[in-house]
Amino acid sequence: METELLGIERLTSYAQYGEEGCEKEAYKKNGKTNEINAVVVLKWDGKDYGGKGGPVYLTNMGVKNPFVAFDVYDDRSLIENCLYKESKHGWYIKHSPQKK
Repeated sequence: METELLGIERLTSYAQYGEEGCEKEAYKKNGKTNEINAVVVLKWDGKDYGGKGGPVYLTNMGVKNPFVAFDVYDDRSLIENCLYKESKHGWYIKHSPQKK
């Protein structure tokens, strides 16, 4: 299986992405923003996205070697998705609880 990734550094920041309370500073005239990086998936799991790019992972991790951030997020998604699925089966829950 061939995987091709593209790391993009120093994107325009997302104000709420950072330490707690950072969004308050971002909207001030001289406010500090938090830089974020991205990993764009070009080929993965037998799919070639043809240069248009597939899934995009936003991260505060370095992307000089985008495979490091990609592997962390891939592992995390497996854990979260498996846990979500398993927890529903154990309790016979048809739908997740919703906020009102």
